[in-house]
Amino acid sequence: MNQNFTDYFSKQSAKYAKFRPGYPQELFDFLTKQVVSKNLVWDCGTGSGQAAVSLANLFTKVIATDASAEQIKHARERPNIEYKVALADASGLKNASVDLITVANAVHWFDIPKFFGEAKRVLKPNGVIAIWCYNFCVVDSDLKAFMQLFYEKIKPFWAEPVKLAWNEYKDIEFPFREIKSPQFSLEKQISLDECLGYYSTWSSVQAYKENCDEDPILDLKQKLEPIWGAERLVRWPLYLRVGKI
Repeated sequence: MNQNFTDYFSKQSAKYAKFRPGYPQELFDFLTKQVVSKNLVWDCGTGSGQAAVSLANLFTKVIATDASAEQIKHARERPNIEYKVALADASGLKNASVDLITVANAVHWFDIPKFFGEAKRVLKPNGVIAIWCYNFCVVDSDLKAFMQLFYEKIKPFWAEPVKLAWNEYKDIEFPFREIKSPQFSLEKQISLDECLGYYSTWSSVQAYKENCDEDPILDLKQKLEPIWGAERLVRWPLYLRVGKI
């Protein structure tokens, strides 16, 4: 893979596939209403296919790409999904061939201007691009103090691009005719093990472990175990930008 690609997720790709949540059906229903045809969607930065599997139910074919071969190795298979290892700005797709481009919680890792150039090349006339992110989850009030301490501990270990997601992608220059979108959120009842598994996929947690020689998840587990219970409802607000050429 291109030497300019910095891989933050291959080491935890199996956990990423297991613990990263999917996205609400309402989001995909909204996106399909924006396109003229539903022949081909490109899910760029697919990870292990969290968005691709939902798109496969709505489009004839999904091309799902990621720069990490390990992420693709753990992707969720469907008959009409073709997974490919490729950089975001070098998809290998034909000119004006794509009805919809989606990027789920990944565009901040890209060379964004180059990716948007590639998007304009491959989109059909009136094709749609949608990028979205989520950052910190919303939890019950009795958990917030413990979560905040955990966030503060790992904060110095976040890579610079993540700050774009912290600010809900508002700082990204989006060179498309923007379409107003509703507010969506991802909600899920999860166990403590699932919650901690999700946190273990974060690039900042991996960086903390490598630099401090300890796992910050263990301390968080010790604090949350007495109060979590069987399951808790966790919510991730999604921050969406949608546009056409």
